[in-house]
Amino acid sequence: MPRIEKLIARLRSKPPDMAGSEVRSVLRHFGWTLRRTRGSHEGWGDNGRRLVLARHGKAHKRPYLADIVKMLGLEEDTHESQE
Repeated sequence: MPRIEKLIARLRSKPPDMAGSEVRSVLRHFGWTLRRTRGSHEGWGDNGRRLVLARHGKAHKRPYLADIVKMLGLEEDTHESQE
């Protein structure tokens, strides 16, 4: 399995945290681009949608990762899991 697929699978599994470099790789894979850097934050964009990532050395936490999963459309379909 390629590295990006492993990162996507990890993001979908709702880990407690994930490194910023890993999140950036997933965003790039889905066509998001770095629009601006200001201070300790990065602004990412894709077709009118925006996302701000902190550029600190700490990992991004689960609630923030859940928002990214929703923005990327990676949520698991509940109907599929019931069949």
